[in-house]
Amino acid sequence: MLALHAWNLACQLGLRRFRAALGNPQHAQVERMKRYGFVNGAALRTLPLTTWDDLAPQVERMRRSGVGATRLVPTSGSTAVRKLIPWTPELGQEFGAAIAAWIGDTYARQPALMDGVAYWSITPPPPSSTESSAIPIGFDDDSAYLGGRWSALVSSTFAVDAARIRAAGEVGFLDETCRGLLLTENLRLISVWHPSLVEVLLSRMHQRREELMQSLPRGQRRRDLERIDWQDLTSLWPELRLVSCWADGPAKAACDSLAARMPGVHLQAKGLLATEGVVSIPFAGTHPLAITSHVYEFLDDHGTCWWPHEVAVGLEYEVILTTGGHLRRYRLGDRVQVTGLLGATPCLRFLRRHNAVSDLAGEKLDETVIADLLNQALPKSAGVALQPRADHTGYRLVVPSDSRLDARTATVAMESQLLTAHHYALARTLGQLQPLEAYPVSETSAEILMLLAAWRHQRLGDVKPSVWLPAEFPLQRRSS
Repeated sequence: MLALHAWNLACQLGLRRFRAALGNPQHAQVERMKRYGFVNGAALRTLPLTTWDDLAPQVERMRRSGVGATRLVPTSGSTAVRKLIPWTPELGQEFGAAIAAWIGDTYARQPALMDGVAYWSITPPPPSSTESSAIPIGFDDDSAYLGGRWSALVSSTFAVDAARIRAAGEVGFLDETCRGLLLTENLRLISVWHPSLVEVLLSRMHQRREELMQSLPRGQRRRDLERIDWQDLTSLWPELRLVSCWADGPAKAACDSLAARMPGVHLQAKGLLATEGVVSIPFAGTHPLAITSHVYEFLDDHGTCWWPHEVAVGLEYEVILTTGGHLRRYRLGDRVQVTGLLGATPCLRFLRRHNAVSDLAGEKLDETVIADLLNQALPKSAGVALQPRADHTGYRLVVPSDSRLDARTATVAMESQLLTAHHYALARTLGQLQPLEAYPVSETSAEILMLLAAWRHQRLGDVKPSVWLPAEFPLQRRSS
């Protein structure tokens, strides 16, 4: 608790700077440009927009030479193609500026959080992260992101010991995490990236409760656990006050499912935090741009870039970043909508990855459309996803084995909604696409999540399950 209060105190300067910058984002951005050697926006815009293909050769030189970054951090994107993003001390300070504002505001609004402990996502790196490199690859746990120079202080506030999790390895870390959480009576905050990780842990606790209970030391906590409803978050941790996780885009269904299991616990929708940089943070009940962290531009559908103070409420943009991590006018690939203003700073909602579109026959189904249609057809659709058939003649509705949905009934409902999408309906009418196929699978939602992490070469805590699965992703069909 002393460490939590100390961390909160350390966040206050960043919190004050962020609050002051909200009223004048243009000034805050010019100050950031000067740190990168640009006197103003016109100077920065003499550079072209860049993509990962432009950055990749530079990163490969860093990886081989050991010069230019202190770490290379794998992205947690939704494809099998992994990128290694340079992490520098300056980029760490920029993350720290955003996190100080986020944490400082959160504790100010819920001071009871400082009277208990927190679980921050800790998952071991996949085996592929041991590849040859002159620069270390990846971080061991979230304290490196969260704390910066305060990482040791932050780690001391964790409910689960990070060293024990890492020692348990890729297979044993789930049980070790479950044991640590079960022993934590005064858990006040859970912070994960995708909400499905909490579902994975709860399912693991329920499935292996007898073995887990036997491994716990005898005492009052163990006796209390023997009498509770293991599926009920409020029974497991009566003092739990806040769960922080992604809640937008493809994560919405899983977030809604988790919220239904924790009445009385506040759910805080995380902002848009990418490996490359921070875009928005939870703050004052909304999600303003992390205006004191990087330089931001917003690319519209006509190819025009706008500064933060120029964007229009209600419109959609692709995010462009310039950071202290060697990114210059970098197309992040995330599409956002401006939902309003906090002071004069835009507030954002993540929509989807730019060009995250499935287009077998001109139907152009992006993740936002698929997620909306799923929510309309199947309100309790967590874990359900669309997947192109291997022969690319149509789609199948993937229904996990732990879903309460009947696969055939769900498929009929989803096909009805898909037919409201003009281009999909046209492709079906013309016979370019076959009817949606019911595809119940043997894997549970949790198992699909773990398989996705391995398939994408990611840590389990970083994986972003999607309402759309690539055709190449292997799943075992079960008899319906």
